[in-house]
Amino acid sequence: TEIATMRYVAQHTDIPVPRVWFSFTWGTVENIVMDRIKGVTLFDALRLGYIQEGDKEDILTSQLAHYMSQLRSLAPPPNSTSISSVIGGPVKCARLFSDPEFGPVAPTPPTGPFETEVTMNLQIRHLHTLESCDPVVIAAHSKTHPLVFTHNDLAPRNIMVDHIACKVLAVIDWECGGWFPAHWEICKMTNWEKESVSLGWRRWISKIFPGDEETYRQELEADALLLKQFWVPEVRA
Repeated sequence: TEIATMRYVAQHTDIPVPRVWFSFTWGTVENIVMDRIKGVTLFDALRLGYIQEGDKEDILTSQLAHYMSQLRSLAPPPNSTSISSVIGGPVKCARLFSDPEFGPVAPTPPTGPFETEVTMNLQIRHLHTLESCDPVVIAAHSKTHPLVFTHNDLAPRNIMVDHIACKVLAVIDWECGGWFPAHWEICKMTNWEKESVSLGWRRWISKIFPGDEETYRQELEADALLLKQFWVPEVRA
């Protein structure tokens, strides 16, 4: 599925994605051979102080905003309400996986596809009824959002940059990509990506998705509440 996602994104946008050469299975692990991307991860560039608040940050966030705008403008399959992978199958998303037997170190198994946002929300609530939840969750989960193509793990560790030329070299790790409700990307980026908060990641989010924090304020609050209520803390990034 990751290969299909990468090829779909490369074909329909100008987002820099590593070129896939071939794949093979070794034991139970699927391996993908692709172009090696030079540069450093955005996480390392921020951690080492190569990029700080200012012109370099503004240039890179502008590029990422352009790429994410393209991604979100892709049209979902006609008449589809399904939260699914690019080929219509299950998605990989630790946030949507709720079997505690696997623990924090197990790989994220596929889940879904979800017929509608309602069924996806039920999974997020661990099958709790909407009426039993906090009023913020009730309000957020009563909404229906348009489907947009979503990276679903957009974090500094998955963005390769040339910090000298101020250029995004590649967006990597597309195994979790698929069709998701429009608020899902920013919820994952904000509430799940704890590792990068100290590096100013929240500021980057507001520039990559301008206006989304205000538009989806209720959804962000509801997601944070549910993450705290139902998720095993050790599993969070």
